Amino acid sequence: MDVRQLKIIWASLLVGSLIISLVSWLVFVPRFKPVVLYFPAADSLALSSEIHYIPWAQSLPDQIRHVAQALSTGPLSMKFRRIMPSGSAVRAVYLKGKQVWIDFDDSIQAPDLECPLTPKARIATIVKAIEFNYPALQSIKILIEGQELGVNPPPVERKS
Repeated sequence: MDVRQLKIIWASLLVGSLIISLVSWLVFVPRFKPVVLYFPAADSLALSSEIHYIPWAQSLPDQIRHVAQALSTGPLSMKFRRIMPSGSAVRAVYLKGKQVWIDFDDSIQAPDLECPLTPKARIATIVKAIEFNYPALQSIKILIEGQELGVNPPPVERKS
């Protein structure tokens, strides 16, 4: 083998490994979607936005579930406070047409020192985040243990 053939072999191996790496990255890398969530500031109750990255999901209910779970997990920055008590869980997300129902467990209403918002304000903040990230939805309703409560703000109605 001469030097020219060795250069061709090494160049081919380099290009081949680059192509394999690129295809692997495109196929196997977990994908994330940026979403905007709202949390109260640590020094006041004023809401501010924070970008979170949720796992990519093909179905809209799964995407909304990830947003709701990120809200229940809390903010990334220490500049913000939680909007839900620790341990709050999303039970289910239902979608019918352009209407969505998000069902939380009853811990969302529990008093919590880390979470300065009232239950009504918590629900309004959840609705605000969902409507911002999914503007095509015409109605967003929050359920607690499968029941609509009087603390729900009026559903968000949008005209097409």
